[in-house]
Amino acid sequence: MFGISQEAIDFGVKVETIHAITFVFFTALFLAFDKIPAMDKYRIRPKVKQDPKLTQLAIKNIVMSHVLAVPYLAGLVFPIFQWRGMTQNSMPSLMVAVSQIFFSMLVEDTLFYWIHRILHHPRLYKHLHKQHHLYINTVSYAAEFSHPIEQTVSNVFPSYAGPILCNMSIDVFCIWTFLRLWETFESHSGFVLPYSPWEFFLSVQGGAARHDFHHSHNKGSFGSLFKFWDWFMGTDADFKAFQKLQQQKKDHQAQHQEDSKSSLSQDVDDNAADNKNE
Repeated sequence: MFGISQEAIDFGVKVETIHAITFVFFTALFLAFDKIPAMDKYRIRPKVKQDPKLTQLAIKNIVMSHVLAVPYLAGLVFPIFQWRGMTQNSMPSLMVAVSQIFFSMLVEDTLFYWIHRILHHPRLYKHLHKQHHLYINTVSYAAEFSHPIEQTVSNVFPSYAGPILCNMSIDVFCIWTFLRLWETFESHSGFVLPYSPWEFFLSVQGGAARHDFHHSHNKGSFGSLFKFWDWFMGTDADFKAFQKLQQQKKDHQAQHQEDSKSSLSQDVDDNAADNKNE
């Protein structure tokens, strides 16, 4: 078909199937969380109603992206994987697979940080990255709402570069694809979930709150999986100041509630004493 081998088509279908299932699962999951009052305590910000027109635009963009994914993967990505010999590799040992995925995480985070930061340059932002930032209040499916050029340069390239460099097998690549998408959808969900693997080590990990701040304030916090580059380049200063301010507000509210309880308790004691004296 159009000079593309059946093997290449099978590869495209396989990867896109994993992509589509992951997208549908996490989109449904976080939309369900949005309807469950018990999940409100895990929200990063108060619940808001998304603009229907923006939602419609995003859905059209995302559906088109998924429709074009198979020919894109089969015609462009597969030949590179084949050239690297990745299509011939069998599933490696667990140690090798884990090391390759971790290496890909480091490569992805580095490339994403710098490309993402470049896309915020005024001359590029309005033409490419502004589309993604139409969502000020993050929602999981909007993780894939982006300009086609940005999607290729900022999302696909960083995610695929690591596997290509370490000669990852297709099987491990599929696992890596699932993990990368999971983190992406969760970081755009608007929730900080307990026991999430993407929130275990916030001393080094990015976390959903950091990316939510990037969307709400449109400044700094350019990294994805880790926060090293933001820390090293000082582009997390605004986020740190915001966190500090939020913590001060929480402490003030807690102190106010404690003072109110103490005052109420004192009033009750005084009334009891007055009644006893009478």
